[in-house]
Amino acid sequence: MYIVGLTGGIGVGKSYILQKIQMQGYPIYMADSRAKVLMQEDPFLREGIIALLGPEAYLPDGTLNRSYIAERIFREPFLREKLNALVHPRTIQDFLAWVSAQKAKGCTVIFKEAALTLEAGAYHGLTHLVVVYAPVKVRIERLCQRDGLSPTAALARIQGQWPEWKKIAYADFLIVNDGHLPIEPQLENLLAHFQPHPSP
Repeated sequence: MYIVGLTGGIGVGKSYILQKIQMQGYPIYMADSRAKVLMQEDPFLREGIIALLGPEAYLPDGTLNRSYIAERIFREPFLREKLNALVHPRTIQDFLAWVSAQKAKGCTVIFKEAALTLEAGAYHGLTHLVVVYAPVKVRIERLCQRDGLSPTAALARIQGQWPEWKKIAYADFLIVNDGHLPIEPQLENLLAHFQPHPSP
């Protein structure tokens, strides 16, 4: 089974790429989305998050106070490390259970999306790694439009993650999503790598 990781910094357009891959019928584990679900539903994680960030980490209806958490961890990077140390081990357990379920269904190619695949050391166990890239200027524009951030705030979030050159050094495949280079041919080349080749 091919277990293909897909990562990239904030604002590179991973969601768009994943949507295209999903339309081709490939199962995708959305690590960031699953982590938020676990942070909300797992009693152990809730307890740990409240101890770390205070009861303000959850809204009165019990859902994650995402804007509060984001503001705290970007302002205090050491909190991000502690939060990751809580959440990542639980997410890895959840992912391994998902892999087993996909294998039981007979899937031969699956994808795992995670923004912090490399930063969290979560690339172990992957057979390949795809890095999505976009220039910083394009990422700032996307973040300002998507999240209503100022250019300064958008740049601060980008600089809070690994630089792109460092991610690319780990990549088996690179997808450039700069709004100019066509995506479809790049995806075709990527997915063709995982298709069985006919015998000569």
